[in-house]
Amino acid sequence: MVNSLLFQFLIAVRKWLTVYLCSSIIPATYFVYTYVMAMSLFVPISGRSGPNVNPDLVIGLIASLLCSMIFGYLSPLILLVWKPWRLIIGLIALYVATVLAVITTPIGFPFSQQSPERLLMFHVERNLHNSSGSSELKSDSGLWLYHIHRRAPQTYSVYPWFKDLENVDIDCEKYIYCGMPFYYSRSTKTDV
Repeated sequence: MVNSLLFQFLIAVRKWLTVYLCSSIIPATYFVYTYVMAMSLFVPISGRSGPNVNPDLVIGLIASLLCSMIFGYLSPLILLVWKPWRLIIGLIALYVATVLAVITTPIGFPFSQQSPERLLMFHVERNLHNSSGSSELKSDSGLWLYHIHRRAPQTYSVYPWFKDLENVDIDCEKYIYCGMPFYYSRSTKTDV
């Protein structure tokens, strides 16, 4: 009688597990689709956000939120494994190996020969006038580097010509868009 009850209980658990997994397919598929669409939208946008915003934090926050939505309701299934600590240790080891591979190899570096770092460089001549346009306040010319990436100033500093550039931050306090002739909505005083 005990064997019969135990057998019926195991069959009931397997039926429940089958129903649970089958009912999880539709939301998991939807959240995976949402994850792919969110990443295809936010990764290119955040890569061009300039040096003021750390895009890694934004993408990491979105990825962790969506991953918790995908796998949050599947985590109770770990308890059905005979030795769940082995599975958990294996997942932690896989995570650590992935993080080490990204940190210590070129996999984690965003620029390569096939995908070089983008740089907007303009040769500009500035003729700044007063509000009536009658008298000239300032006139100069030079290269204007617009930073697209967060690490742009550090990567340019290896070139000798970068050390001789003059920063125009003082003009940002007096003139709109730092007195630059290019009206770009993301123009900030961090541009050189």
